[in-house]
Amino acid sequence: MFSEVLIASGSYVGNGGDTIYCRPSTENSFNGRYTLDFLIEYKTIQQPLRPFIDISTTQLELADFFKRELPELYLSYQQYTLSLFKEYSELNRSWKVSNNGLLNIQDENIQKLIPTNCLKSQGETKSLELHQTVIRDSISSNLIYYFDPILIDLQNINPQQFSFFILHEWLWDFTRNTQLLRKINWLLHSKELLNLSRQKILTIFDQYDFFLTPLEGCEKSFPFKDFLSRELGNDCSTWSLLKLAQFKEVAFSTYSTSNSAMFFRPGDFYGFGRVEYVNMSKLNLMSHQIHPRFFSALYKLKNLDLSSNKIGTLSELVLNDLQKIETLNISFNPIKIHVIDFRFFKKLRKLSLTASQLSEVKEIKFPQTLKEIDVFLDDLSQKSVLEKFKNNFSSIQFNIIE
Repeated sequence: MFSEVLIASGSYVGNGGDTIYCRPSTENSFNGRYTLDFLIEYKTIQQPLRPFIDISTTQLELADFFKRELPELYLSYQQYTLSLFKEYSELNRSWKVSNNGLLNIQDENIQKLIPTNCLKSQGETKSLELHQTVIRDSISSNLIYYFDPILIDLQNINPQQFSFFILHEWLWDFTRNTQLLRKINWLLHSKELLNLSRQKILTIFDQYDFFLTPLEGCEKSFPFKDFLSRELGNDCSTWSLLKLAQFKEVAFSTYSTSNSAMFFRPGDFYGFGRVEYVNMSKLNLMSHQIHPRFFSALYKLKNLDLSSNKIGTLSELVLNDLQKIETLNISFNPIKIHVIDFRFFKKLRKLSLTASQLSEVKEIKFPQTLKEIDVFLDDLSQKSVLEKFKNNFSSIQFNIIE
């Protein structure tokens, strides 16, 4: 069972980025190369095989679905697909050709999950022969995918399997549970996906703790590595959970907008459960860089500074994990505050805004706990709007900062 767990976790076979050659058989219609995850799920799924969307429409329909129902995933998926097979990319992902070769797995527990015509005959015995098609390096600041050219052939020969494979590598951003990953990948390729509402698919994600990615120290993004190297030394293998749990404050250095290493990763805050203050100001952050459930590991977070970034929106998946914060600074961002339901912040005492963020406010409700608002006067023409806004909230103290 131990070897089965290793294979299932991806640690033995390159994070599950493997293909298997299946020979024609009366057992099924398989003929050619298939992904390991597809074949395992095919055998273990508890209902008839769901109809797949043809690859000519899969990527378009999936992108449209994300854009319509899960906009917090849309930009991430879009940027990932734009990086495919590009050796030098500004999108925080690089693809490099590497002939990774074969692994022969003798474990019977994993073999019995694979159709028999996808096993290699060696006399009277059967063995599982995996082709390591992609190995993902998430230790470096820039995600690197070492891929075998056979993957490009798969794109032409079996586009359905290619899509299944490519989506697997993207989903690895959000979960390290390969059993869950296979089920989500299967669902996202089925026609029934297009009939699911946002609430339904979020319920599915919540049920399996999707988006909760536990990243070890060496896997964390460049900003986190930079912070931790200053605090704990350069050897990331020594950044234990015990040491991370000692932090009460996390503040990142400011980097240029051209630095692609600025991209954060889901699961970066794993281990920082005692942090009360996070400063993410002046990082040129955009909305898609604040991943769904990004702050979920910060159980004691009270103060968050997101000022002077390029954040246009915060989804409820992000807001839900900020319910206990007491001070929030979102000033000098293109975000309009009327799109935020501040009632998510059940303990909010102080809010920092920019005057221009109030320009489109018609009606807004704050939690009763809110007592103070700092307003940075970035636009003198907003003075009249600001006065009207103040009059509507007489119980809140307004501090005008020019």
